Amino acid sequence: MKYYNAIGNRAYSQREEWVDNGNGNYCNVYFRIDTIGFECVNGCFDKEDDRKAFYEEATKIISKFGIKESSGFRQNNEYLYAHPQNISGIVAKSKIKAVAEAIDNSDTMSVRWVDVYEEYAFISDDDYKKILDSKRAEIIRCIIENCRTKRTNLYHSSFSVAVDVQERFKENRINDIENINKHGMTYKYIVGVIKWLVEKNYLVTAKDEYIRSLNKTEQKKNRINYEKLYDSIKKGA
Repeated sequence: MKYYNAIGNRAYSQREEWVDNGNGNYCNVYFRIDTIGFECVNGCFDKEDDRKAFYEEATKIISKFGIKESSGFRQNNEYLYAHPQNISGIVAKSKIKAVAEAIDNSDTMSVRWVDVYEEYAFISDDDYKKILDSKRAEIIRCIIENCRTKRTNLYHSSFSVAVDVQERFKENRINDIENINKHGMTYKYIVGVIKWLVEKNYLVTAKDEYIRSLNKTEQKKNRINYEKLYDSIKKGA
């Protein structure tokens, strides 16, 4: 059975074998499977009995390992979602090979290969706040750089900026998976930083939904120096 490190979506010929490094974290994993009676071309089962047998057995395997069966929406723990072509989700790295073997030894499925993607760790809210605070100067720089413009009438959506910055700085936390609506802790933290920058006149805002950085003329007029701002944040000022 092949286990691939699938981070970066490289071609399979370029992927390395995945090996558990034993750090106790979790991983986003896809068990690529063949299922008896499922027609890939039509995307359905020929027989209802085959469909029922697959889902019943998949549920038993998932529950056997103490994993929740779910699509993953707003989950804060291990989960797996069963589909006749993939069983996927976020599980403890220590369970990946055991789950794969259980699937491969089942009556309705066989494993073709396993793709292992990004890692997740359990990080408490307090500890994560400290991590984000340690990156605050970098986050501020990223926000300001993302909002640069030569035109004073050109603004950026504050929502889009926050989402872009979040993707750069977020940590994958099993206990707070950033959901599709971007309402996780990272997003909220970055929105708070944007509001602080606006209040301190480091960003110009329009209708509370659009923002931009100050151009050189405005910086000089308002005695604002972004480099000094970054340095002061790093020093904890």
